Amino acid sequence: MRRRIRYTAAFVDAVAVQNKWLKKSRTARDRQRLRAALARFRETIAANPRIGFESEKVGSFTVRAFTLSGLPFLIWYSFDESDRKAAIWFLMLWHESQDRVSVSPTRYMP
Repeated sequence: MRRRIRYTAAFVDAVAVQNKWLKKSRTARDRQRLRAALARFRETIAANPRIGFESEKVGSFTVRAFTLSGLPFLIWYSFDESDRKAAIWFLMLWHESQDRVSVSPTRYMP
């Protein structure tokens, strides 16, 4: 069973910031690479939500991260493991160089 995908405002904002930077500093091809990687990840994660590494557990919710293939970005996401129909929440998009130790991705949970 495929889970639906939902997005936090923080995730949407982070993608917008990256697109704005790519538009200003890179080529249209680079923006397309990000869009394509996000689309592939959405398809993959909807069917296989446990593929990312688990960083935290909050009750029955797992918080996981996955590195986008060929790009320097991590997608942080969460879902309720006890509910097979629960949506997968995309929490945040972080560049791999961001300080992930000092900020818990759970702060972005809906």
